[in-house]
Amino acid sequence: MIRRTVFLGAVVAALALIAPLAVAQGGGGGGGGFRGGQGGGFRGGMGGPRLLLNPSVQQELKLSPEQVQKIQALFGQQGGAPPGGGPPGGGGQRMTPEEREKMRAEQEKQIKQILDANQYARYQQISLQQEGPAAFARKEVADALGLSEAQRNQVRSILDAQRQAQQEMFQGGGGGGDRQAMMEAMQKLREETNKKLLAVLTKEQSDKWTAMLGKPFQIQRQPPPAK
Repeated sequence: MIRRTVFLGAVVAALALIAPLAVAQGGGGGGGGFRGGQGGGFRGGMGGPRLLLNPSVQQELKLSPEQVQKIQALFGQQGGAPPGGGPPGGGGQRMTPEEREKMRAEQEKQIKQILDANQYARYQQISLQQEGPAAFARKEVADALGLSEAQRNQVRSILDAQRQAQQEMFQGGGGGGDRQAMMEAMQKLREETNKKLLAVLTKEQSDKWTAMLGKPFQIQRQPPPAK
């Protein structure tokens, strides 16, 4: 039981600490997380609406106190941002990919009513930086990049392979519960997957992706609350 607890702790630490890898290949500051694509699993970064709960993102977007209050109300976070401004836990992780995309679309509509045009555009850039190339699996991103059906199938296959490798890693103990070994294994898997995803793009699409990321931004992760 103790070993399992240590192992799970290593997994959480790995997910948090390999965050900056998302844009090592694509220009920008990366993140860790679970959004985007078909089939769920550990793929991209902590992109998406809940980034707006992070104080450093709020500062970058120059949100007014009123806007911050509305964002917190939207996510039921009146007490402030969760550590890292990451995705919700519990039921959110049990949702199907279709349910997550539907929820995200609904949240995006409300966010557009809270942010002005410039703020929303910058938020989208930061979100893509955090998701990394795994964002290619989202329809709106694939459409913006002009991915062909063959390319979309390639993206799905790459992400499915990543999910399978991740499952095998967890089932195998990922280094016998050693925290450093788990982080290194997760980092290697993430880097390999990002390289494969970026290789799917043409030169024109790659340039478009870099432009979509905007100016690199490094999110300041929030420390967990003291117990």
